[in-house]
Amino acid sequence: MNGILSIKTDLLWATLVSAIVSAAVSYYFKQREARHKLAVEYEYEQRKKLRDLIGRYHGRLLHACNSLSYRFWNLYQNANAAWLDSDGDYKRPGYYLLSFVHRFLAIFSFIRQFENEAIYVDGRIAEQMDFIFLSYLEAIRWVMTDVALFDGIPYDNSHQRDHFFADNFRQYCDGCIADGQFITYVALTDHVR
Repeated sequence: MNGILSIKTDLLWATLVSAIVSAAVSYYFKQREARHKLAVEYEYEQRKKLRDLIGRYHGRLLHACNSLSYRFWNLYQNANAAWLDSDGDYKRPGYYLLSFVHRFLAIFSFIRQFENEAIYVDGRIAEQMDFIFLSYLEAIRWVMTDVALFDGIPYDNSHQRDHFFADNFRQYCDGCIADGQFITYVALTDHVR
């Protein structure tokens, strides 16, 4: 009888230990699965936010760049016409000078708006095409504000002549946004005056 009781006790202990180990392992894997699920959901949401953000700016930036490109070609073909000359009167710039500035600022104002919104998106999870788009925007802005492009040639870095100081440039771009939209040509004309 003692032997049967001992076997039942051993069996009870084995069952109890097995149940405890099984519960602990199950709990561990469920926790791990929950963390993995949260990580996957977070990554999906961040990718979706980044894709949505790129989608909102991609077309507008492409259009603005294309418009500036056409203006450049127009100016190259009419280089002798001196359409960008203002004779020092920047309060009353001619049509081509102001429209050139408008098209130029459109690109950089869109980039500035994109950068302001992208701060809230985790860029570490960007896919290759997203990363390429982000890199192009950074390169376009860099070309206008970094004096490294002038290394090896005589250039005074302390004055905004052929580059912009980054903070000033941000300010110019921010000044061209009204109610979350880039200002019109007419609004820029009024702003200049």
